[in-house]
Amino acid sequence: MIKPDHVPEEQISEDILEAYSNWTDTYVRTASGGEQTMYYVAYDETGSTVSEAHGYGMLITAEMAAYSDDTKAHFDGMYHYFKHYPSANNNAFMAWKQQDQGDGTMINDNGEITGSATDGDMDIAYALLLADEAWGSDGAINYREEAITIINELMEDVIHEDLHLPLLGDWVRGNDPVYSDSTRTSDWMGGHAAAFAEAAEDNRWEDVEKAIVDTTEDVQNEYSPDTGLLPDFLIYEEGEWRPAPAEFLERDSDGDYSYNAARVPWRMAEAYHKTGNSQVREQLQRINEWAEADSDGNPSSLQAGYTLDGEMLAEHTDMVFTAPLAAGASVDESKQDWLNQLWDEMTIEYGDSDRNYYNDSVRLLSMLTVDHKN
Repeated sequence: MIKPDHVPEEQISEDILEAYSNWTDTYVRTASGGEQTMYYVAYDETGSTVSEAHGYGMLITAEMAAYSDDTKAHFDGMYHYFKHYPSANNNAFMAWKQQDQGDGTMINDNGEITGSATDGDMDIAYALLLADEAWGSDGAINYREEAITIINELMEDVIHEDLHLPLLGDWVRGNDPVYSDSTRTSDWMGGHAAAFAEAAEDNRWEDVEKAIVDTTEDVQNEYSPDTGLLPDFLIYEEGEWRPAPAEFLERDSDGDYSYNAARVPWRMAEAYHKTGNSQVREQLQRINEWAEADSDGNPSSLQAGYTLDGEMLAEHTDMVFTAPLAAGASVDESKQDWLNQLWDEMTIEYGDSDRNYYNDSVRLLSMLTVDHKN
């Protein structure tokens, strides 16, 4: 993996520390109502949060231990918040969403029946493994033991028994006529799966990692041979995975490379960093080649969503599409200039008007992947 080579190493660290400071000041909030201090990540203007945001928060604070000595308190507070709001379906997971009541207290969005979202819990489990590496598990929280508990429940409750890919959450059951054979590509965390197989000593996670790689190959060959792009959602029909139809779960672009799948290059880069799987690298290179060519090497020309054929869905750019491509470029030595351009877009050119929870979180996580200290 490569790093930007047009700025000193010290500048890369300074950029990351500045991004972390801004992210913490803007989004990390204190919640009341627990026996321990609790922190969460506000994901909208109302101060509410979702498990996706919480997973990002725990990943960020664990990974930032390589840069700062004062992230553990926030991490532990986020762990206590996670434990305070369990899913109604499986208490090893976090309930999907909580709403701020204006006085520091939070309540589940859907009362007592709020289920989980798979990506949040996968990130939380992986973050706990990172915390074990950073701080050890001999203190008040046994990070590794807590991680393995979540990992085991993920395998039993949200990994498709036959197809080995993640389901959308613990609210999906095997007899669900719509969602039981569907998956969100941004939940495809091959690096997490490899780490889970090792930590839990469960080779079924190797099947998950393989299913992610094999299905990515099939989708790229069949539906995006010129771009390598993946859609937000896939459904399994007639023995194969196909892009989901419009409005499958969220929006018209559910079968396109949109606001969910925008994170895929970052997830793939993380998987390559963890596993060194050359097939993952080649799959990511297909996206790299298309993105650089389509934008004429100018990251500001990247648009906020594409069809799998590469047709624009929007006429504006958005950092959540730009930053993961920087993570993706970091696996390919031939993309050094492209990576440098993307880094500048993420740092020098990143303005206040572009900031929101999603952009800032994915940007920081992608910067951490590019620097690959963890």
